[in-house]
Amino acid sequence: HPNRRYDAIAFFQVLEHQAPPLNFLRTVYGLVSPHGRIYLSVPNPDRYQLRIKRESWDNPPHHLIRFSKQGITALLERAGFQVHRMIDQPFTEENRTQAAKQLYAQYPLPKRVRQLLKRPLVHVMNRHVAGWSCTGQDLYVQATRDLSIS
Repeated sequence: HPNRRYDAIAFFQVLEHQAPPLNFLRTVYGLVSPHGRIYLSVPNPDRYQLRIKRESWDNPPHHLIRFSKQGITALLERAGFQVHRMIDQPFTEENRTQAAKQLYAQYPLPKRVRQLLKRPLVHVMNRHVAGWSCTGQDLYVQATRDLSIS
C-alpha cells in the first residue's frame, strides 16, 4: 500500500540484519503517519552474555551491525525519528541460569567447586559488580517521527 500511512509500526530483531540500516529506517519513516510511533528491538549492547563470551549469532552473516545506545539513537535521529523511550530487557531468573551455564562452560570447574560458588555467583549476577551489567538480551526502543523536521 504505497500511499498508506500507519499509526504504529513494530519490528523486533530486524534492524541489525539490514544493510544499510539507514535505508530501512527511511523507508519506515515514509510509512509512519506524522504522529505515528515505531517500536523496535535490537540486541542489547549491555547484555550480560557479553561479559562471558560473544554469541556466535552476533557476528556476520547473522548480524550485520551492532548498536550502542548512543548509536541507535543517532541513527534513528538521522532517519527523522525522535527517541522517546529506551528500555533494557530485565535480567531474569532464566538469564541467571543461562549465565551460570555459560560461565561453567567457559571455565570448567569440578562439581563440588561449582556448588561452593553457586551462592556467590548468584549474588554477583544480582548486582552491578565489577563492570557486570545485569540486563537481558534485548534493548527496546520507542520513537516517533520528529515533527520539527519538514
